[in-house]
Amino acid sequence: MTEKDELLALPGASPTSKGTRLGELEGTIAEEDGYTAESEAGTLPRASASPWRSTPA
Repeated sequence: MTEKDELLALPGASPTSKGTRLGELEGTIAEEDGYTAESEAGTLPRASASPWRSTPA
């Protein structure tokens, strides 16, 4: 969401140009379930040791 934050912080950009791009970004975030992805990630099972590590976690 860095681009969204940068757009919101721009003092000189016109509201129309900001609004158009913000709308595009919101659409992408919604399509990718960006607002729920972080909370859903907490429900994923975690392995106690990674198969790529040479020592246990």
